[in-house]
Amino acid sequence: PQRDQMIAACEMYRDRAREAGRDLRIGEGIGAIRKLVLAESYEEAFEIAVRGAGYWYNNFFGSFGFNELYRLSSDDPNQMLTFSEDRELVQRMIDVGDLMVGTPEMVLEEMAEFVRCYGDGQLDWFCWEWWSQGIAGDEGGEIARRQIELYGKYIVPEFAQVA
Repeated sequence: PQRDQMIAACEMYRDRAREAGRDLRIGEGIGAIRKLVLAESYEEAFEIAVRGAGYWYNNFFGSFGFNELYRLSSDDPNQMLTFSEDRELVQRMIDVGDLMVGTPEMVLEEMAEFVRCYGDGQLDWFCWEWWSQGIAGDEGGEIARRQIELYGKYIVPEFAQVA
């Protein structure tokens, strides 16, 4: 769902700019935000996502309606969208395209499509919505540090020259 919404938003922005006399490429002047979790394996990244974004969205932000972003046509339109487990919410975040999890190589592949606006465009900005800093427990700091390390080592170099 978010993929289609992003394509439509990028096209609409370009079209409105043209109507105003500006010739922009798809994605020019646009920044987008996505959640990203990196690890040595998909399974490890998924578990980090459950303990970070999954926990906070399911146990706090969902109470304020933030999980409506993940609503599907099959969800009851008369009920606030809730999830019985953090893990279920993380899977929905992945399914709708708001969360990228996996090894750096896996995430890079998904990001490559995303930053091209799922076509031949190019976003001007990418913002990493980062939840690893919110993981409780003694290893929370180490998990956060490792996320930054992987992002800096693998993700940044791939996109640093794009803009």
